[in-house]
Amino acid sequence: MRTQGAWTKRVTLFGLLHAFAQTAVVVVLDESRIGGRLRAHAAFNS
Repeated sequence: MRTQGAWTKRVTLFGLLHAFAQTAVVVVLDESRIGGRLRAHAAFNS
């Protein structure tokens, strides 16, 4: 029973890390896409 509790905790931690990693990737991709769009917009307007 003890090992099962530890295993569940590890799975929860892994799930959190996985979700965090996915979120970080999405934020980075969005950041570069939005940043590129803003730069293009600024260049177009100047």
